[in-house]
Amino acid sequence: MRVLPVMLAMVCWGGVGVAQQQKDLPPNFATVLPRQTVWVVDSAGMGDFLDIPPAVHAAAHDEVVLVVDRGGLYSGFTIQGKGVSVRAATTPFEVADRVTIKQIPQGRRAGIGGMLMQAFDDKLRIEDCDGLVMVDGFGTNNESSSRLEIVNSSRVAIAGMQVVDLNDPFGAGDPPLPLVDIQNSQVTIAQSSIYGTRGSAGPGCEDNGATGGVGVQASSGSYLILSETSVTGGMGGLGICCDGFSGCTSAQSGVGASAVVVDNSELLALGSSSSILDGGDSEEFQVPPFCNCGSLGLGEPLVIQNGGFATLTEVTLSQGGATVADPLGTIREISYPYLNVSADLVRGGPATAELKGAEPDSLSWVVFTDSGNHATDAVLGSRLQAVPSVSCEFVNCGVLLAMGRTNLNGELALNYTVSQDPYWIGRGFLTQYFVAGNSGKLYRSNVVARIVKP
Repeated sequence: MRVLPVMLAMVCWGGVGVAQQQKDLPPNFATVLPRQTVWVVDSAGMGDFLDIPPAVHAAAHDEVVLVVDRGGLYSGFTIQGKGVSVRAATTPFEVADRVTIKQIPQGRRAGIGGMLMQAFDDKLRIEDCDGLVMVDGFGTNNESSSRLEIVNSSRVAIAGMQVVDLNDPFGAGDPPLPLVDIQNSQVTIAQSSIYGTRGSAGPGCEDNGATGGVGVQASSGSYLILSETSVTGGMGGLGICCDGFSGCTSAQSGVGASAVVVDNSELLALGSSSSILDGGDSEEFQVPPFCNCGSLGLGEPLVIQNGGFATLTEVTLSQGGATVADPLGTIREISYPYLNVSADLVRGGPATAELKGAEPDSLSWVVFTDSGNHATDAVLGSRLQAVPSVSCEFVNCGVLLAMGRTNLNGELALNYTVSQDPYWIGRGFLTQYFVAGNSGKLYRSNVVARIVKP
């Protein structure tokens, strides 16, 4: 067991690997990877493989694939049935095809860190996973708006996702698909910015623009936690004015999309000034043949339908309030403790775990652990609620805990230093606060997952 300087026990989600022979590694890797099984992918030929797929195929459970960014494109890949982490060595790497993580068994952990996707019709898809899947630093380049799909997966933790709002290039006139589509899954998204896809322009003369795409949609009994995350619905597409501005008599911008749709599912949205759900606008750009002869409507920040349920804590709803589309839907706003962690965990660097929204002057403690056993598996996928006591059902009873008291604003920040040990590179941690409120109840914050960078 390794212990950080502040005596926080950290249990890695990868096992200790065998020593790797130091050969053909870039200079900055030769001295920092002395005793773990790591496969280096480098298109310049300075690693073990030139592309990602053969490295993933060669890697076994709990091994790490480090990808060196050389400014080009790597092939898409599939992680199937084994706990392998694929992580950027330094700067983010870019892939040209879809990436799939599937059938990760219970008790295993797979992950991706620092990856960009290149083409619009590509996607990151997570499916049929019982084990933990961690995605840290997933994004798009400035030429695409790739999608994220999560289907039939019980433990998915996402952090630092940044996606841009770009046009639907297909121009079919249909609303784009949700940018993040969650079906029958339990998902945590932390410290991310998500923009739904902009609708396509009208297909012909005086035709209206298409509706924008939903930012995040949770359906089919999903449970979604948004923490310190902003979501914006996609803009409605432009209308087409064939005669320029003077002939613009009917073409209108399409309807802006909803930021978040909760369909027969449950949402817990936690945050502060950085947590905004914003319905999509209609495009207002006016250069012939595009025009704006009115708008077909703005998107809602949050839609609850088919018996969906949402709980909000310090989350801003722009473009009006939430929409409950049927009598069985429910929304409530309550005060609940939530966790904000450092944007990056860098080996040997400073980091912060900050608790907000808790009761003032309350005893609190933070846990850094993995999801490699039943105790912490229960934490990530469980509903956040008051619980009667701490037991091994909710935390790993073998770890050391750092304790403190919240201030008068119900906040507590723990500053610490990530271990220098190269063992942690490319591996992930789950972080969670526990609060013993003055009311006598014990509360658990949301869980935030991060993958350690070199």
